[in-house]
Amino acid sequence: MRHYLLFLLLFFVTSSWGQTAEHYLEAGFQKHQNKDFKGGIVEYTKAIELKEDYAQAYNNRAACWHELGHIQEALEDFNNALQIDPYYASAYYNKALSLITVKRYNEAIDDLNKAIQLNSEDYDYYYSRGNVLRDIGRIEEAIQDFNKAIELNPEDSNSYNNRGNILKNIGLNKKALEDYNKSIQFNPNNAHAYNNRGVILDNSANYIEAIKDFNKAIEINPNYIEAYNNRGSSLENLGLSNKAIEDFNKAIELNPEYAEAYYSKAFSLDKLGNHLEAIKNYNKAIELKPKFSYLFYFNRGNSFKKMGLYREAINDYNTAIQLQLDSTPAKNKLKNLEDKIKEKRAPKIWIVAVGIDNYEHTALFSTLRSSVDNIHKLKDIFVLSHLAEESQINILPNHRATKQNILNIIDKKLCNSQIIYPEDMIIFYFIGHGIALNDSFGICPYDYLKGNKLISETELVNKLQSSPARHKICIIESCKSKNIPMTTANVSSQKLKQFNELRDQYKATTVVITSTKVGESSIEDQYLGGIFSHYLLLGMKGKADGHGSGKKDNMISTRELYQYVKENVKRQTKGIQTPQINTAAFIANIPLLPVFELDKPSK
Repeated sequence: MRHYLLFLLLFFVTSSWGQTAEHYLEAGFQKHQNKDFKGGIVEYTKAIELKEDYAQAYNNRAACWHELGHIQEALEDFNNALQIDPYYASAYYNKALSLITVKRYNEAIDDLNKAIQLNSEDYDYYYSRGNVLRDIGRIEEAIQDFNKAIELNPEDSNSYNNRGNILKNIGLNKKALEDYNKSIQFNPNNAHAYNNRGVILDNSANYIEAIKDFNKAIEINPNYIEAYNNRGSSLENLGLSNKAIEDFNKAIELNPEYAEAYYSKAFSLDKLGNHLEAIKNYNKAIELKPKFSYLFYFNRGNSFKKMGLYREAINDYNTAIQLQLDSTPAKNKLKNLEDKIKEKRAPKIWIVAVGIDNYEHTALFSTLRSSVDNIHKLKDIFVLSHLAEESQINILPNHRATKQNILNIIDKKLCNSQIIYPEDMIIFYFIGHGIALNDSFGICPYDYLKGNKLISETELVNKLQSSPARHKICIIESCKSKNIPMTTANVSSQKLKQFNELRDQYKATTVVITSTKVGESSIEDQYLGGIFSHYLLLGMKGKADGHGSGKKDNMISTRELYQYVKENVKRQTKGIQTPQINTAAFIANIPLLPVFELDKPSK
């Protein structure tokens, strides 16, 4: 379990002395000491009104502004004090503390350097600079400053504690433990030192002693959130998961935004076998700190795996690896799980089929007769042969086939890594009108009116190629003639040649079978319907098995299907229409689907 160290806070220094303006300074100081910071500002302001060059009043008023969270006003007053008295070491120190609050660390270091130059015997200056240097990763310099603070004040509990934290973080646990012991020796009520020593003891598997230190830290400060979380971790390490959860709940009660407590609680719930509740708590931890720790994702992945939610587990292991590239445990878990999935999960076929007979803008398009009928026939082939469940097939007929709907459903159902696995196959099937323009060619959705509604074939194929599925099938039956009634655009033969060459360059893993070349028509027969789809569906039902090779093996490949469709379409259209396939996919000859005897559709 992970533990979290807590560093000590810094405090302001104020000063006062007497008579008239000094009377208001003293009154302000008293209110300041009683935490009446607004009242202190009023009194300090009166002192400044009587004595405009009153550096101490500016310094003390700035300290009140700081306490109220008005950092800009605080900085202005510190600057006024230093303009009046450039040798005012305390003002440099206090200004540095305000700069630290707004994470202007380099400026804070500059002011702390000036304070030390003016007064090299004040251990607080070294202590504070050490904290800033630690926070910006200048560890060796930070240790030197804590060393100097301890040299000037050998009984300063806070310096020992914070130096111990650095030593612990760089792996010098024995020396860190010595510092925590010293911190407690000089201040037996330093709750942070007990908490931090407890962390060291827990990391050394000395859980009982660690719990004693966490108990002491909580006794001193009953609202010590980190101590509850750390004690819970030690209880979990002793196998006392239910007791540990009580401590994690207390930490959450004290701070509902404390991500580490949700993470720790999730870890214990998982150990108790309550994986669902564990995941809920991991979710909360990640919501609060999405990039804080690879362990959040790694252990949530473990819970997902135990519930059989392998895709979610894989996603979490991948995220853990991204957050910590050298995460060998996450890499091993990921590989083992992917191997297990390959052994247990059968590949799936996911289909989106779009068929448009009637378009929104009827004046632009001739009405088709068989598009919607054919997408349902395709669905029947895969459902009745048990190659795909109905939930894996999405149909978009006519008015549902708008450009936005088509692209959205491709993203959600064919390219979604939450449901699509590498061993799966995706199929996109379109029947409708298409067009070739001067700058593009592609399919026309239901709401096509102008070129900006065209779904270019290149855009479509690129989207499909982003799917996690290893094999992608894109089947398009559409008229791509430059002479269709809806356009007067003249596309040159050279441009059409370029379009066809571009299509031929698609990758082998994306099989693109189209009903015709760009610039030619796809024919719809009065009896057969779309001739391309008619033979495509017959080929899928088994007619294409062995076509071109003469060897039937009850498995239809992309090459067999294409050759069967091309031969029959050319014959039926007397050579007018020539189906196309990208060369790389033809050479690859990817197994597409087995030959099954279809069940009869239920009445």
